[in-house]
Amino acid sequence: MPAVASGLAATGCVGGSLASSTGPRPPGFQWSTARRQSVHVGETVRFDFVLQDLARRRVNPLGIADYCVLTIDGERLESDADLEGHFPFRYTFDRLAAGKSVQVVATAYQQRRHRDWMKVQGRWLRCESPYDEPDRRVAGDRLTLTAYQSRIAVVLPVAKEQVDPHRGVLRMVRAEGGEVSVGPARAEGRGFSIAPAKGGKASEVRYEPHADELTLQRYVS
Repeated sequence: MPAVASGLAATGCVGGSLASSTGPRPPGFQWSTARRQSVHVGETVRFDFVLQDLARRRVNPLGIADYCVLTIDGERLESDADLEGHFPFRYTFDRLAAGKSVQVVATAYQQRRHRDWMKVQGRWLRCESPYDEPDRRVAGDRLTLTAYQSRIAVVLPVAKEQVDPHRGVLRMVRAEGGEVSVGPARAEGRGFSIAPAKGGKASEVRYEPHADELTLQRYVS
C-alpha cells in the first residue's frame, strides 16, 4: 500500500500517493514510495496511485477523481480507477540510458463533460471546445527514477587447452529458482563477449543482462 501523501488538492483535504514496484523497498513489501528510486535498463515497472486524506488513509476516488494521468519523459498514460480505488500503470524503461534520471508525475483529475485529452489512433489529441470546461486537478504526486545497468564479469582460469568461445554458454541462476542461458555475442542478437583479463594470461567473460533475465531484488550494479 502506498503510504506517503503529498500535495493537497484544491479542497485542502485530499492528497495523492504514487508508488512503484522497483524500489528500494523493505523486504516483503510490494510497493515503494521513496522519492528517489532505481530502475534497471529495460525494466518493466508497475506504478500505483491512490488518493489519501490528511491522516494518510486511502480515499475512495468515486465522485472525487475520474481518472489519473502519468507522465514519463514526455509520454502520457491514462488510467481509470480499478474496483479497489487504485489507478494502476505499467511502463517499460527501454529508452532510458544507464546513469540518466527521469521524473514520473501522477495527477488525478475530475472530469467535466468531455475529457481534456483523447487518444486517437495512438496519438493524444486535446479536445478544444469553448463550451467545454477543463477537467479539475484533484491531487498529484511524483518520484524520480535513475537507471542503472547490471554487468557480469567472470574470470576464466588459464586452461591447458585453448578455449573455444563460440561453443561456450553462460548460465545465470535466479535467486527464486530457474536459470537463464546465454550464448556468445553474434551480429544478429545479444550475447556474452570474452576479453583478456588483467594481466593478460586469463580471459574474462563479460555480459550486460537484460532486465527480464534477472531477479530485480538481487540486481548488482
